[in-house]
Amino acid sequence: MKRVYQLLCLTLTSFVLSACSVFPLVGSTRASGNLVGDWPEGSQLALVSLSDQGQLNYSNQTQIVDPNIFDGYVVALPEPAAEGIYQIAGYNDLNQNSLFEENEVVATTGGKYLIYTRTDKQITFLGQTIVVRRGWNGYDLDAQNTPEAPNPYQAGTYGDYDLFLQ
Repeated sequence: MKRVYQLLCLTLTSFVLSACSVFPLVGSTRASGNLVGDWPEGSQLALVSLSDQGQLNYSNQTQIVDPNIFDGYVVALPEPAAEGIYQIAGYNDLNQNSLFEENEVVATTGGKYLIYTRTDKQITFLGQTIVVRRGWNGYDLDAQNTPEAPNPYQAGTYGDYDLFLQ
């Protein structure tokens, strides 16, 4: 009986470890949200960097496979990433070149941002000085910074980064 128990434990452990490579979101820092509205077929997601003034830089696309089925998304954030301020954007790839381009924006996460830094430091964004910690940080432009709810903050999943169809 002990031998059967050991084999069962070994099999389950192997399954769990192999699942981590099959499901890349397991153990990674993620962003998630709802896709609100009637999204066109072929819509895609992009993790885009921003300037300190909030201007979009068009790069780092991750495709949504039929958003009308899922009505939401979960995206693994790259680790490590280039230091900077990011936002999730949904777009309709009008020219079907799989690149996020200027006139293709369909939705953004509004005042919610993701910030990546390699060290703890102060940064200035949209005229505000904020303190961020090493790694990914969530930042909600509309939220207060309190001891009970720090802003920016760190989490394993940055939820409620909803994309509203424009």
